[in-house]
Amino acid sequence: MPDDILLKCAIAYQRRVSPNQGDEPDPEAYAEYLKWENEQEEAEEAEVRQNFFDDIQAQLRKIHSRACRLFKGFGTPPAHPKVEKLSYVPGYLPTPEEWQALGRPKIIFQAGTRLVAFREALQKGWKFVLDSSAPGLGKSHEAGLLQLEDLECERIWLMNDSHRNPTTATQEANFTDMPVRNDGLVTDPSRQTALGNPHVRWPKGDEVPDTGNNCHRAPLFHELAEKGYVMDRVENADGEAPNPICATCRFCGICAVESGDGYGFRAERRGIFGTDDAPGADKIRLHPNSSPDRA
Repeated sequence: MPDDILLKCAIAYQRRVSPNQGDEPDPEAYAEYLKWENEQEEAEEAEVRQNFFDDIQAQLRKIHSRACRLFKGFGTPPAHPKVEKLSYVPGYLPTPEEWQALGRPKIIFQAGTRLVAFREALQKGWKFVLDSSAPGLGKSHEAGLLQLEDLECERIWLMNDSHRNPTTATQEANFTDMPVRNDGLVTDPSRQTALGNPHVRWPKGDEVPDTGNNCHRAPLFHELAEKGYVMDRVENADGEAPNPICATCRFCGICAVESGDGYGFRAERRGIFGTDDAPGADKIRLHPNSSPDRA
């Protein structure tokens, strides 16, 4: 930095810490000083990050060198040692390439940093994250706290076999349940969701459904699915039912626009995805079989 600009920066800094001494600082010099200060902070952070990975690599080289000496004369020395575990430090999550170079270690994060780690992983190019922490450590609870900005997406799909009966209040309150094609379900007051609502499940044996039904032909879809036929498509790009079961249904013309006794599944599902007139849900819990690729 030229001496004259550095001098102006020093004067601007002096006036910044002692605002009552003298006139207001020169705007150009003050802006130059702030830019220089930000550059210094970024350089220091980059140096700390680099030192963190340099230390790991140095330790690996020491271990490898020692192993080679121990195995000298006893055949081929062991391969380059791998890091088995790496404690997560916010701001210093390795990129996928760095993780590969370290031997693909298991990354351990502390309580309260799960979503921070997820956000950083996304920013550093990770596409998949497997959270293998033990049951009871908050996976389901914190999944219910995810926001669109956390994952930089337009919609979050939370897939779960028990999507209708959430076990955590965050998922039940913050995510919309994806409707399923059915000819009636059963409410079970003996069991409750996290927010105290009775469980809703498929009928068993001779049980009589006590909820409304959105498709009087649902049993036919289920029977065909058990035989391996994928008929549960909703509608094509023109809004027409593409499968023969829907196409020959007496409710085909109204099923996509309203709900009633024995019809309305297509309308309910379209409501989740949204239309030109009404936005859909942006956080959805559903069974994997109801995922968008089957819509």
